[in-house]
Amino acid sequence: MFSHPKSESYDTLHKRFRAQNSWFKYTRLNGETHFPGVELPREVAADIEGFPQTK
Repeated sequence: MFSHPKSESYDTLHKRFRAQNSWFKYTRLNGETHFPGVELPREVAADIEGFPQTK
């Protein structure tokens, strides 16, 4: 999970990797810093809590 860098090529890289590796998950958060755990603690916690339900 990350907020930066805000780059389409960075997202594309992760989407390609996810398509080839079913175990991989990433989350793009709408933060302004490189520290989503500090800036967006509720969103980070919700994503972590939902992780065991995903494949």
